Amino acid sequence: GALHFDDLTEVPELHEAAVLEALDVRFVHGQIYTLSGPVLLAVNPFRTLHGLYSPETLHGFFSDEIPLRPHIFSVANQAFQGILRHGTSQTVLVSGESGSGKTETTKFVMQFLALAGAEAVVSQTSRPLSRVERQVLRSNPLLESFGNAKTLRNDNSSRFGKYIELQFGTEDASWSQRLVGARIRTYLLEKVRVIDQLDGERSFHIFYQVLAGSAAASLLSPTSPPTSASTTMDPAAPRLLSSFSSPPRRGEGAAETGDVDFAAFSGLSAGSFNYLRRSCGQTLRQGDDAQDFEATLAAMRTVGFSSAEVRDVLRALAAVLYLGNVEFAVPASNSEGSEVPAWDPGAAGACG
Repeated sequence: GALHFDDLTEVPELHEAAVLEALDVRFVHGQIYTLSGPVLLAVNPFRTLHGLYSPETLHGFFSDEIPLRPHIFSVANQAFQGILRHGTSQTVLVSGESGSGKTETTKFVMQFLALAGAEAVVSQTSRPLSRVERQVLRSNPLLESFGNAKTLRNDNSSRFGKYIELQFGTEDASWSQRLVGARIRTYLLEKVRVIDQLDGERSFHIFYQVLAGSAAASLLSPTSPPTSASTTMDPAAPRLLSSFSSPPRRGEGAAETGDVDFAAFSGLSAGSFNYLRRSCGQTLRQGDDAQDFEATLAAMRTVGFSSAEVRDVLRALAAVLYLGNVEFAVPASNSEGSEVPAWDPGAAGACG
């Protein structure tokens, strides 16, 4: 019976036990979305549900005549139709505990709104995506690399809060609304994670990504030592590594040769840095840090980072890690003071 109730307000006896049973039955049958009036409840399926977010599914929700249905695309469509019909600001609030799927849900809302405005979901002769729309769709790897981390409950947990404002307007002589701007209004980062993590957790993805990218790039360096017979290498590594030193194909935002300077990370691993040593044995169950670093670089190019700015970001990351290796000593003439010993490698790396 619970499968027939897309909206919990239609359940004959609405109490906690009935709600939990309805959600459980729908979950078992692959129905992870359930309405409760205007609120959409989502249960993380912890498995792939084929076709749930396909282009065809997205296309089916773009209409001003479709009532609210239990799907995140339907919620996004209601917000978009509110912009079209009423010309008023709309808000989609995504909340939940760690691992519930907030990050993925936000991605799907942004995807729908960017594509809906470009008519990419309703027309075979759709207008090409604008620069802003491409930036919104491809910015997630950048936000996740610097703001997400592996926790005990979630390999890709957002360690910050954000309010993303998508701005719609008209262009040319058309009255249709499409995405013309976007910005993040607040950014509350869990900064303490940089210097320490719980057992079984990691710091922010970007630190491991750049170290993995450095290790991968060194395999292509003519001065790198030969790979031993016992070393394993991902079959996709040659394609991945070559992208670090290849110019971008037009419109893809790939990394350029001048973007990547791994000198500060060459030959080092997470175990080389005090800030990461506690988590150096932790890996992601799904995903590859080197490939994720490639996606991060591409996102940086797409959103407008110049080659110099990319290099500056990598230098800043290196400085943070090397500062964690700085050692302090008590001066012989002042038992209450402290100083950095001469030629301290951590200080040299942070300042170099």
